[in-house]
Amino acid sequence: MRDDASVHTTQHARHDGDGEAESGRQRRNYNKNNRNNKSKGKPRSNDVRGRKGGKGAIAVGGGRVFGGSLTASNEREGSEDDLGAGTAPPSTRGGGGAQDLSSTLARRLFSGSYECMICCDKVRARHAIWHCDKCWAIFHIGCLKKWVKSSAGDANWRCPGCQHARAAAPAHYVCFCGAVRDPEPTRGCTPHSCGQTCGRNRGPHCVHPCPLPCHPGPCPPCTAMAPEQWCFCGRLTYQPRCGADYDPTACIKSCGEVCGELLGCGQHKCEQPCHAGLCPPCPHEETQRCYCGRHTRTAKCGDGRPQQTVVTRQADNGREITAEETGYYDCGEICGEPLDCGIHKCERSCHPQPGPGVVHGECPLDPVRVPACHCGKQLAVDLGSPRSACTDPVPSCGQECGRPLEGCAHACKQVCHAGPCPPCEIAVETTCKCGSTKFQTECHRSHGSEQPQCERVCSKKRACRRHQCLVRCCPSDHVDTNGVVVPSERIAPGVTDPHQCTMTCGRLLRCKNHQCEDMCHRGPCAPCRNTSYEELACACGRTRLLPPIACGTKLPACRYPCQRVRECGHISMMTHECHPDNTPCPPCPVLVAAQCMCGGREMRNVPCHRSHAASCGSICGKLLPCGGHTCQRSCHRADEP
Repeated sequence: MRDDASVHTTQHARHDGDGEAESGRQRRNYNKNNRNNKSKGKPRSNDVRGRKGGKGAIAVGGGRVFGGSLTASNEREGSEDDLGAGTAPPSTRGGGGAQDLSSTLARRLFSGSYECMICCDKVRARHAIWHCDKCWAIFHIGCLKKWVKSSAGDANWRCPGCQHARAAAPAHYVCFCGAVRDPEPTRGCTPHSCGQTCGRNRGPHCVHPCPLPCHPGPCPPCTAMAPEQWCFCGRLTYQPRCGADYDPTACIKSCGEVCGELLGCGQHKCEQPCHAGLCPPCPHEETQRCYCGRHTRTAKCGDGRPQQTVVTRQADNGREITAEETGYYDCGEICGEPLDCGIHKCERSCHPQPGPGVVHGECPLDPVRVPACHCGKQLAVDLGSPRSACTDPVPSCGQECGRPLEGCAHACKQVCHAGPCPPCEIAVETTCKCGSTKFQTECHRSHGSEQPQCERVCSKKRACRRHQCLVRCCPSDHVDTNGVVVPSERIAPGVTDPHQCTMTCGRLLRCKNHQCEDMCHRGPCAPCRNTSYEELACACGRTRLLPPIACGTKLPACRYPCQRVRECGHISMMTHECHPDNTPCPPCPVLVAAQCMCGGREMRNVPCHRSHAASCGSICGKLLPCGGHTCQRSCHRADEP
């Protein structure tokens, strides 16, 4: 045993010596390369000590790293390589202002260290580019066109940097300000810049264009002053600062004084502090009188329709007083005031009353106004019943009325009568709503909501091509055009499909979690619109996706080992990758000692996951219930038959 230990110790010493010799050679080669690079005066292209994002990590303006692993490192060192060779990092890392991001992008384009997020290649001064106006990332225009083509199945394509949806694909290579197409590199100017004044709009309401030369990234905030503005009530003037957030409507301030504007009631003024929009309705209540003066009500000031009316009421001494007042509403009672004849009374609903000495209304039965029979064909004098007063009856000529009926082209067939004519009862032939059956019905029932219906059930497919119409006497099944019944499929183009399905689609979406809530349609359903704003992480928590996360997004496979504790408590040296909760861990391979199923022997070197079913392989030999035979089965549990 002593010799074996000495051999092992010697072997370990040899391995350690080899490792130290190898590390010494690496240090000597590393120092030699450094001396060569310093003597040449060139930066080392293979020195990647400052990069922590991995081989495919890509740093863009603002300190963001794209293309790295899904799991973020706990610590990240910054270096000059993140901004480009020979440049210093910006004053504000990972979230600086617009000027910091613009200068950072310009320095990286000057140094040629900016990388396209799609192909991971450098963006040179001679390359045609496209830049996003949301995240300000820069791409090769050829790479971006391939990116757009790969998402041709969707209605919009998304920027690789910020996922902003766009409809129009990039077509041309233009400078950052968009003024020059295919700009040529100019000495002293930022690559891909036209060299002219930027002039971009710095806000939806800012009138001062950007004064800087054409540059990448966002324009700096506007520092000029906006035009003078007034407060809501117009008493105070002030001058706000212009900028991206300047809005001449939203930036209006309140002076804090009482508004004082006359309200809609015309009697009270607004008592609120200087405010936006119209003044609220008058909060005061008042007692209002109806037009005829018989009733009153309590209502908000300004309600109703005020009109001048003459009201007669009784005074305290018992005498009647007539006064001109303002009425606000119709109480619904019949007027009942005498007309100009003095015999008949007004049958209109409550209305403004005329003043004293003014005729209330004309009698509709005055002989001057009604000199003939009811239908107007013969004069009352010719019929032998002259009318000299409004109380004289209106005679009937005994002929057919003949007045045109309402809603049709027929004339009244009844004998000359008083009052309005009854509905038309002439029998006509009409079609049902779907136009498949003809009916004989009264004229007033042949149109409108009383149009007859047949018993035919529409068997046409709806626009979704999944459901049938199944409506009795469907008016959309056939369309009557100039008396000709034509199928609904031959309706002129541009007419809305008469069989538009109004049911909910209800099909399971591709996310497998939600159903389509759109109106029933043809073709595939739209992608699920639900979005999760909770972080999606694996079981160990080291692989995660940050929100927002579209419904149905699956987490990539975690490349880290599983950290679950087995139920048996053993720690296995054979690790396995992290897996979802619904997937069990592999069986425990640790060898343990376990009692066999029959309890006769203790088995050694049994895998832990088989410890509950260890078998010694011997014949059971227990006496069966019959009492004359023994069990000939191999080792088994006592509860098994």
